[in-house]
This record gives sequence, C-alpha cells and structure tokens, in this order.
Amino acid sequence: MELTIAMLISAIVIAMTYTAYSMMSKAYAGFTRKNDKMAVVVRLDELLQKDFERSESIMYKQDSLIFTKPGQQVRYHFDQNHVIRAATVPDTFQLQTTKPLLYYEQTPVVEEEASLSIPIDELTLTVILNDQQFPYRYRKLYSSENLIKLNAHAIH
Repeated sequence: MELTIAMLISAIVIAMTYTAYSMMSKAYAGFTRKNDKMAVVVRLDELLQKDFERSESIMYKQDSLIFTKPGQQVRYHFDQNHVIRAATVPDTFQLQTTKPLLYYEQTPVVEEEASLSIPIDELTLTVILNDQQFPYRYRKLYSSENLIKLNAHAIH
C-alpha cells in the first residue's frame, strides 16, 4: 500500500515537471522565433543606415537602389516578401515590405523614369512584421563635391 502511494505521488510530480518543462520550452521557442525575425529587421536597418552614410551617391535604376562607395557598389532590390542586398557579401532579408518611397530634393521619384539613373537622397520604407508596421526613413546628406558630380549639367 505504501509503495503504491509513493508511486502515485512520484507520477504526479513527474507529470507536473514535464508539463512545466513543456510550457517553458514552447515559450522559449516562441521567444526565439520572434527575436530571430526582429534581428533580421535590425540587421537590414543597420546596413541601410551604414550604406546611406558611407556612399558617395545613391542612384535608382530599374527597381534597384545603387549605392556607390569608393571601390564598391552595393545594390538593393525591394520585393514584397524580401529585400536583396547585392554586395561583396550578398544578403537576402526575408521580410514583408511596402513599396519603398524614393525622393530627391523632396520630390518623389517617378517609376516611369526608372530607365534613367535618378539620384536619391531619401528612402521611406515600411517593414511588416507580425501584422505590425514599422516605418523606416533614411536620408543622405550629400557633400557639395558629390552634388556637383550628380548635377554635372547644372549651371555653376
């Protein structure tokens, strides 16, 4: 009789321990998934910010942003379900985004002019993560030397 009661109590303790472990395991897996997705958003934000700051010029051509740096070109292609960054180390960010809004001197860039290389100084992008929208805005402040290169046809 005492052995049966001891086995019953140990079975209850083991069941409670397994249930607690199962709950913690599921919570940790959810936490890890959420943080992995957010890490992708943070990495894209860091790279875009760095590319905007360090590039000499940013051009828009055929659905791509082209960042020109000394000795390097970085190309971003924005799709609804992912962002591709083509550089020496290519990256693909599996994120839902809205169509990026591009501006040059506070004037929206028109897609019909995409066959031309159009300078860009502002990008507005909204990332959709877990049915929440996160707006991001990047601005490029060109040096006067780079502005002269971009506007070579301007009267000086």
